Amino acid sequence: FALRTHFESRETEGYELVLVRGERRLGPSLKPAELDCEPFLTGRRPMKESGVDGDGRLRCAPRTSTVGSVVTQHLTGANLSRLVTSLENLLARSVVDRTGLQGAFDLELTFSIQGLNVPNRPLPEAGSPDGPAVFTALEEQLGLRLAPARARVEVFVIDGVERPTPD
Repeated sequence: FALRTHFESRETEGYELVLVRGERRLGPSLKPAELDCEPFLTGRRPMKESGVDGDGRLRCAPRTSTVGSVVTQHLTGANLSRLVTSLENLLARSVVDRTGLQGAFDLELTFSIQGLNVPNRPLPEAGSPDGPAVFTALEEQLGLRLAPARARVEVFVIDGVERPTPD
């Protein structure tokens, strides 16, 4: 195919994830974790070794549930980088963590996907309960805010490709 590519840095519209409160107080659904699940989430240790919770689910396994257009994400013992990645996927924009929070956290975030460009999700059912927008949910539930910002991101650029020749 004579594929020619390169990576380059470009400035794009994005967000900075920051703390809402100046005294660094977290929201009610964001708590320091008792168990650091990163070794299980990265595959350095088998997930089954993390144990099970009261519902019989693996303690460190991320969970997402959807009812109509309302999504609830549960992360246990995860670094905020996992939340940042989830937000980037939801918003199709880069997100930079500027909270300064280190370590593992347990969090639960409930929000509506209406108005978001979320692939592979069915349209909301008639009469489904409405949840808050993701921006509102972050502030009220986690004590975090997405502030508009410009961000530099690495992009993969295809310089050229040629049709293959028959053998």
